[in-house]
Parts: sequence; C-alpha cells; structure tokens
Amino acid sequence: MWSDDRGYIYVPTLDSREELDSLSRLEMMGRTNMLYNNNGFAKGIIKTIARMVCGTGLVPEHLTADKKYNARAKELWNERAEQAMSFSLNHRFSASTAQLALKVAQLKGGDSCMVPARDEDGRLRFSLYEAGRSATARAWLRRAPGCMTG
Repeated sequence: MWSDDRGYIYVPTLDSREELDSLSRLEMMGRTNMLYNNNGFAKGIIKTIARMVCGTGLVPEHLTADKKYNARAKELWNERAEQAMSFSLNHRFSASTAQLALKVAQLKGGDSCMVPARDEDGRLRFSLYEAGRSATARAWLRRAPGCMTG
C-alpha cells in the first residue's frame, strides 16, 4: 500500500564548523557579549556556572613528609601565583581568578586562552585572551599548533 503521508528524518550534523561560517559565529559572539554585558540574569547564570566549575581554583597541595617544606612551598605559591602583580601581564588576575576568568570567557564566547609571556624585565607572566573580542588573539589561535577556535 502506498501513502502520501511519508516524510523524511532530518539528523543535524553536530560539527559546528559545517554549520556556522566565521561571520555568523562572530555575530553570535557579539550578541552573547551584548547579552552578558546588558542582562544581569544572563551574566549571573554564566558567573554562577563558572564559580561552580572552578570553585576557588586549582591550587597545588604539597604532601611530602617534610612539613616545613610543605609550608614554605605553599607560602611561595601564595607569594607568586596568587598575587595579580606577579601572575598576569596586565596585573588583573591571580592564578585562581585567571581560572575563573577563562571559564567565564569560554561560557560567554567559546574561545579563551592563557598565553605565557615575558614582562619588560623578562619575568614570566601570563596574558589572557578572549579570541572573539581580539583580532590579534583570533589570528594567534589560528596559527598556534594544537589550538583550535570554537
């Protein structure tokens, strides 16, 4: 028996590279940034999810038998990594707050990265990028081995 009520089943592809071109992707990132910046509810959801995922951030816990070494190592971590002046290139983030900022940027726009960099005195620092907001960061992510936007 033949029926005219037949249809088809559509199975969408799950690869966003086939579904979105760069213009629509940049437009979506712009809209999510606008929503994040202008809607307290959306901003609250993103920040809450980031806080739930990151907590206080990953912090090394030294478990050697030498208690003095453990205490000194923790003190050194707090002096260096947990101080924004000695961790990030722009002096805005410590190690813990950088983890939270990266997660917020990832939830907000999909792209974020932390790049090791040297300050004017040659000391190692980290610089955080949101690739959707910076053409320089987008270009860097396209060239960097092992990095992929999206």
